[in-house]
Parts: sequence; C-alpha cells; structure tokens
Amino acid sequence: MAQDESSAVRDFYLGSEFIVDRTQNLVGMELRFRSAKDASSFAVSDPSARTAALREVFIDLDLEGVLGRYRGFVQVTPELLTSDVVSMILKEKVALCLYGMQSITPETIAHCTQLKKSGYAIAADEIALAESPQAAALRCVLDIVKVDVSVMKPADLQSAAPKFKRYNVPLLADGIERREQAEQCLALGFDFMEGHYFAKPLTVQGKRLNQSEMALLDFLGLLLSDADVEKVVGALKHHPDLSLSLIKIVNSAAVGAKTHIASLSQAIVVLGRAALKRWVQVLLFTVGGTPGVEFPSPLLVLAASRGRLMELIARKIRNHDKQFQEKAYLVGMLSLLNAHFGVELAELIQSLPLGDDVADALLKQSGQLGSWLTLTELLDMPGFTDAQFSLPDMGDLEVHDLLALQFEATSWAISFGSSN
Repeated sequence: MAQDESSAVRDFYLGSEFIVDRTQNLVGMELRFRSAKDASSFAVSDPSARTAALREVFIDLDLEGVLGRYRGFVQVTPELLTSDVVSMILKEKVALCLYGMQSITPETIAHCTQLKKSGYAIAADEIALAESPQAAALRCVLDIVKVDVSVMKPADLQSAAPKFKRYNVPLLADGIERREQAEQCLALGFDFMEGHYFAKPLTVQGKRLNQSEMALLDFLGLLLSDADVEKVVGALKHHPDLSLSLIKIVNSAAVGAKTHIASLSQAIVVLGRAALKRWVQVLLFTVGGTPGVEFPSPLLVLAASRGRLMELIARKIRNHDKQFQEKAYLVGMLSLLNAHFGVELAELIQSLPLGDDVADALLKQSGQLGSWLTLTELLDMPGFTDAQFSLPDMGDLEVHDLLALQFEATSWAISFGSSN
C-alpha cells in the first residue's frame, strides 16, 4: 500500500449507530468513518486513497466478522456506485446508503437498478420521498428510506408521516436522540429507528431498584471484594431467577467454556472470578429491561463495546497489568448502567467496592480511565465536538491502532447472544 493511501486509513475513526425494529430489537448498525482531522463523514477525495481506506475497512478489518448476524449500513455517494470499491462490499451483509444527493439523476437510478439486480440492498434519504418521476423510479429499487427526524419539529413530523407511508417503502427514523421522538415515530408507523436515544439516561425521580436488581448489584459487589465461593453462592440462594439467568449466559457460545455449567459454584470454578465478574456485568443489562427486547439489547452491545475498547486500550499500554485492564472494562460497562436502570449512576455504584480511580472515572471522568471514557463516549456520538482532539493518555497508540481496536471491540460485543 502506498504511503499516501495508508495515511488516509490512519486518519479515520469508526463511528456507529444501532438500528432497531419496532420492538427495539437490534437489527443492524450504520458504520460511519470519520476523519480525525476534520470530523467529516467518510469521504476521501483522492480515488486511490478512498479505495485503500475502504479495503482496510471491508477486507483487512473483517467487517463480516464484526457484524455477526446483523446487517451493516454504509454511506456511499452516487459517484461511488460506479467504482470497483462496491465490489469489496459484502452484499449479503451490507446495505448501501446513498447520501449527498442534490438531485436524482437517470445515471443514479440506472446504477441502483443494476446493483439491486445483483443482490445489493439500497437505502436513500428523504429525497426519494419527493413527488417526482425520478423519485418514484428510485423508490422502486430501494429497500429502505431514511428520514432525518432530528431536524423536524414534532408537529411537522406528525403531518408528514402519512405522506411518507403511502409510498409503501420501509421507513427508518434517523437521528433519534430522545425517547419522546422514538415514541412518536413508533406511533406514526416507522418500521425502524436509528440514534442514541436508548443510551441517554432517563432518570426517574424517586425510582427504586427491585429485589432482583439489588441482589445482582450486591452479587457484583461480593465478586469485586473477592468474597469466598460459599458466600457468593449463598447470596443468590433466594433469587433462583438470577441464578438461572446467569447460568444461561455463561453457557452461551460467547463465553467459550467447553464444559456445560449447571450450577453457580461450578461457574465460579470453571470460568474463574474474572470471567464471572464480566458476565455479571452483562447480566445487569438484562434485568429490569424493556419487555420484548431480545438478548443482547442495543444498550448492552454499546456498553460491552465501550468496556471492551477500554480494556483493549489498557492492554496495549499496560500489557502486564491485568488488574488495570479489568478496571478499564468495568468503567466502560458501568458507565451506561444509569441509562438502563433510570437511576443516577452515583446511587447505583455507591455500595460497590470500587477504587477511587474507577469511581472518579465514572462520576468525574477524571484520571487516565476517565479520559478514556470520555473518548469512548465521543466516538459513540453522531459527530465529534472537537475535530482536532488528540488521543488522551495513550502513550504511543496511534489513530490507526484505535480503528483496529474499535473493530475488535465491536465484534466482541456483537458476538453476545449469537447462539441464542
């Protein structure tokens, strides 16, 4: 790979947004590759550099392995439809999302028609919902139309939705940042939703955790304090539902244990405490969740990818410090507990035996772990707030290293529940 081509890859971060269906089950991910220099969407002007960057994403970094059983959505320009880059995209796993269209040209319609015949799934934005012969022709080959609801007032969306629905093309509500938006889009008949609304804390004043939730937090506290096996097992003897849930999770293919686990004490022996701590953190995101949402939930995947990314960064920088790597994972996972339970994070972790560095990272985003948490949150956002930010407290870690770690973390998180 030429030097100028390689540099195009090294200057990009991975941004992703989850796509859910009407029951809020995860069905896909939109992958966005943003420049570390100007925070733009993935659009390399030089054709050779653009090809090299896409090759890195779709081949070298194994996009198919990252997506698992879900479909990926990748933005492409109309010009890109004619390039050989499209042949790198796995049509069984990835949908092409047209963006940047100022108008619908006969050439774009022809290219989309040909790609559709070849088996590609194609999406477009609201321009496909216009009342014109060109838009009607494009809609005939579209699998989905994305509507950016973030720029629409509720009243405008209310009046526009019936017009959108009459075209009988599946609709995806994009840019949902608030739960009220999600509820309105569901009521208006949108088929899919995309955005970070489910990761936004919705704190309910005076809300209390139920017995199962409290028991699981207490259980995690025992594991973090290295309590003996008998005490750990005894803590759950009055909560068989949690024990059964834990046994189910640790027997999943994602754990990798070859022995079928039939009891909690056996889980501790076979898996070891480090793995058990990890899976209790996973289990925290399965209790008290939205009814009907399958395992894994979008929020769990987001928390797991955040925790895994922080762990991988810690492994790169402090390779022999296993305890620090566990702390990094813990910070990433626990950082989204408040979004799941609707309770202030400080209240949720107050009874856990966390070190000052972990607590400060979670509540103040201070210290090395806190700066990494800030970075992972920034990467989760639709756009960077600081286009020129540097990698904080990461030693020799470069941008291209981070991209590979992001893919590895996302693949690991997506693997949850793959056998269910």
